[in-house]
Amino acid sequence: MSRWEVFYEKYKRSRVGYVKDLVLILFGFSALHFVLTVFSVNVPSQLLGRSKFPWLIVFFSLSEYIFFVHLKRFVGYLLEITRTAIGRWTPYLFLFGILSSVSLPLTAVSVVSELTLRKVLYLILFNFSIFGYTMSLVGLASDKQNFNDPKLKFLFPFSAFLGTFTGLLTSTFGSDSSRDVIVTGAILLLTSAITVAFFVVEDKRFKVKMSTSERLEVYQRYFGIERKFPSLKFAISKADARFSLAFSFFLLQEIYTVYIWNSKALPSTLAYTTVTVSFLAFTTVYYLPERWKLSFKDRTIYLPAVVSVLMILSYVSFSEKVLVSLFLTIVLSSGLLGLYCRRSELHFLPTRAERIAFYLTRVVTEEQEKVASRLLSVFLTVLGASILLSVLSLSYLYLILSVLSLSLVILDLSKKVV
Repeated sequence: MSRWEVFYEKYKRSRVGYVKDLVLILFGFSALHFVLTVFSVNVPSQLLGRSKFPWLIVFFSLSEYIFFVHLKRFVGYLLEITRTAIGRWTPYLFLFGILSSVSLPLTAVSVVSELTLRKVLYLILFNFSIFGYTMSLVGLASDKQNFNDPKLKFLFPFSAFLGTFTGLLTSTFGSDSSRDVIVTGAILLLTSAITVAFFVVEDKRFKVKMSTSERLEVYQRYFGIERKFPSLKFAISKADARFSLAFSFFLLQEIYTVYIWNSKALPSTLAYTTVTVSFLAFTTVYYLPERWKLSFKDRTIYLPAVVSVLMILSYVSFSEKVLVSLFLTIVLSSGLLGLYCRRSELHFLPTRAERIAFYLTRVVTEEQEKVASRLLSVFLTVLGASILLSVLSLSYLYLILSVLSLSLVILDLSKKVV
């Protein structure tokens, strides 16, 4: 065999390995979005009616955001300096993948009529495990793939969309037995975690002990040359506030829709369908080619005002149980906000499963500080709205969504946000 033939064989093997790793990582990424979608549309809706303080359910269901804001720097550093015989990310994929898949079914409703401390601990364990699993999966992907590749900029969001949409469809068709849906999600997560960890082989350099200088270099990248633990400064810009309001709009719908529709004796299947079609309306309008979209020019900022009016109509339709009107106003609102977010350059999937906008960069930089601040503002917005709903009535959901939409208009018309 000539030298060129040897070179070609090595190139072919490396290419096959690259494609194999990419397919497996995309599978893991899609399965992660599937599981988080199943969790967000099923578990909170089961637990909201079992607590005297429903906002606590939201707090614990979104505790992953707290872990991200306060622990991402430390957990990221720990994961990156790990060296074992099977690599640095693989042990954590096994650990957090198994913990997540085991704790997910435990968060579902049991025969106990009230929310127990054990159930709260399961929620916290699941959120922490998902946080660690996402960090590990993204870390492995960043070692194996180049996120600046135009093809990957399409493939990763597409796999996220596919996982989320499949999770919504599964929840819709399995609305009569949500526990089975949750167990299915747990099995898929366990399967994907083991598959990725077992078949994606890490480079040899991650299997040997790090030198002191290498550890110091990683430490400085995470914590700075001065070796200090800088505290997060919660300063939010207009763009971050806009992101927080728009993302919280969809997050509140995903968490509360099924529960409040059931409280009004409305069909749960239709509730799941509404959430699914709203998601499709947002993503369809958001990703349409620019030449196919309506030209709103500067009037795009008034779209949330239209959404605010539609949410008031949704509240009236919900109170009167006019299902057709309720369905149409919610779906149309999602589509209009999709157009608004595209024109305002707000990049996210309208779901709790969103990973790309938060986890794509592992090392804490100024950009990551901004991401943490943005995510904290989302958490506080959703929690504040949940407390308000607990004090008033959960049926006021659509009025609060109307206020959030109107706040976007006020924000765009204002000069600055301090």
